[in-house]
Amino acid sequence: MNTNKENVKLAIYSAVLLLDINLIMSTHSEGVAEGFTSIASGLQGSLLPEYHGSLAISLILAFTALLGYAAQTCLACVLEVPVVVRRIEEVIDDGLRSSKYPRNEQALIQIVFAVIFTVVLIVMHKVVF
Repeated sequence: MNTNKENVKLAIYSAVLLLDINLIMSTHSEGVAEGFTSIASGLQGSLLPEYHGSLAISLILAFTALLGYAAQTCLACVLEVPVVVRRIEEVIDDGLRSSKYPRNEQALIQIVFAVIFTVVLIVMHKVVF
């Protein structure tokens, strides 16, 4: 199962890479700037006929990647999350019964710092752009 999961991830990442390459080629092919920069712009605007094939490939690759990510998320929710929850509950039960796992509030400092840093970065980005 683990080998298949890694192969599926590789296939999904390859589809995303091909999608990106296809979008780059459709925008910058032969020095012509008449392609499309995104799937949405390709569907909305008046697209030259020679770019219809590229748009179709982009749609297929995007749908494949979306379907793959959704399948991976569903499988993780069904297969892996219950196992992790059970392990966490076992550790918590063991920690409550003995002092083997003392609580350490200092472990939250890095997480709080990372959240504050992220919020400040988002605010800076909104202000500048």
